[in-house]
Amino acid sequence: MTLLDRLLRRRNRFVASLYDEVVAISRRPVLYAELGVPDTLMGRFNSLSLIMILTLRVLQGRGPALKAMAQELTDIFFAETDRGLRQAGVGDQKLPKTMHKMAGVFYGQLEAYGAALASEGDDARHMALGEVLARNLSEGDADTIRALTDHVLAVEQSLAALDDAVFLSGHAPIPEILGEADEL
Repeated sequence: MTLLDRLLRRRNRFVASLYDEVVAISRRPVLYAELGVPDTLMGRFNSLSLIMILTLRVLQGRGPALKAMAQELTDIFFAETDRGLRQAGVGDQKLPKTMHKMAGVFYGQLEAYGAALASEGDDARHMALGEVLARNLSEGDADTIRALTDHVLAVEQSLAALDDAVFLSGHAPIPEILGEADEL
């Protein structure tokens, strides 16, 4: 095994570790118990998609190493989505069409969340993000959507505050938000 092979294998381990942390953030109990995210296959996929999108936005806004990591993270996301669908019983004949649909959902959300997060001004940004969350993620009332929006913006801010070295080491340590400490 060459030095390059060893470095790539080590880097993939860090990306896999980062992916595991992204999944953990998307599975926080507060999302399902208090913020209206349905605890279903699609609810969990949409929650994971959202945290992936927030993480990818941060990684892609940084240097070349993190941009490459963003692509590897996306590759793992789709490989794990494929694996999850197979485990859920989607057969080989339906899998390509289902994966195409799931990719369409993800990239549609990427565009919608990106546009909302790019809104000018805090109020406009909060309102635009709340609308997208109500459409894509939460089944809650207006107060629940507002709390979910606050939560998502806090996660985004926490991710943006992380140093490049933290991501490169395979971590995304997001502190408890909205009283999660009792639930974790």
